[in-house]
Amino acid sequence: MPTKQTFDKKLLTTSKQSKNIACFEFVTQVVCKYYKQDHTDIANNIRKREWVKTRQVVFYIIKNITNVSSNQIAKHFKLNHATILHALKVIKGYMSWDKDISKEVNDIIASIKP
Repeated sequence: MPTKQTFDKKLLTTSKQSKNIACFEFVTQVVCKYYKQDHTDIANNIRKREWVKTRQVVFYIIKNITNVSSNQIAKHFKLNHATILHALKVIKGYMSWDKDISKEVNDIIASIKP
């Protein structure tokens, strides 16, 4: 389980766009560390199950801990917003019946939130 992590206080004084980018990168790094994957490869279009799951969890957590739209998430990751919507739907569905994924996502969220 990841250790408790929080945003740097400097982020509170930066612009909204800078905060979003920092948030996206921070969440990406935390999720990739949790799943023991290299965060620099998250944007690659690797279709192996473990990479797809990691990307979908990143999108789900970003959407649930921030006020950013699916379009903003998609733009940052250079994807179509429908991809983000599909990822949110898939992870939400998995969480409803797979308690392991639900626990993983909740552990990651708990490690990120202050």
